[in-house]
Amino acid sequence: MKVFVSGSKNVSSFNNEILKVLNRIVENNHEILVGDCDGVDASIQKYMQEKSHTNITVYFVGSEPRNAQEPFKQRKVDTFGKLSPYEYYQQKDIQMTRDADVGFVIWDEASKGSRDNIQRLIQMDKPVVIYSTKRNKLLRMKSKYSPSEVFMNVRETAGATKNIYKGRLKPEFIGFLTDKQIADICDNYDKNFGYNVKIDQNGYFTCEIYVD
Repeated sequence: MKVFVSGSKNVSSFNNEILKVLNRIVENNHEILVGDCDGVDASIQKYMQEKSHTNITVYFVGSEPRNAQEPFKQRKVDTFGKLSPYEYYQQKDIQMTRDADVGFVIWDEASKGSRDNIQRLIQMDKPVVIYSTKRNKLLRMKSKYSPSEVFMNVRETAGATKNIYKGRLKPEFIGFLTDKQIADICDNYDKNFGYNVKIDQNGYFTCEIYVD
């Protein structure tokens, strides 16, 4: 199994919960796909070197990786066209998402790159385990949920042109779901003519689903 491990640049140390996940990867000899950035990427490489786990591939763009420990394999990802600095480095993350079977993201809930990796894995229907360093909690995400899995409560009001859903997310999902995911869950993943979602920091939301 190939595990895409990624995370925030300002996270450089791992607590016991994170180490438990990493150690299970090592015990099962899964291949780790990791980038060459500072923070989580560099720390993962260092930890795996200490564990003598060599089943790891470092992905990078450009002429050479910014961080790459021996004796790990390296894979250069080609880039094309005019790209912003963010888009340029994002190409390796896109390739790792394609190549991986599952993802493990160590996220501070601020890093845009980590959030994009989470959403990309979900969109490609690949399981992802997230460790939030802000909440000190593990969360397993998947591509589809039932309302009871995600909402503490929800109430639907049906109309001629739109259905309105009002409710509250369970605390563990606040900040992790996109507006589209919330709309899809409300609408049972049915096709619709659009949506509008408003959500506050406490997880209370209003979701309008346009049906005509």
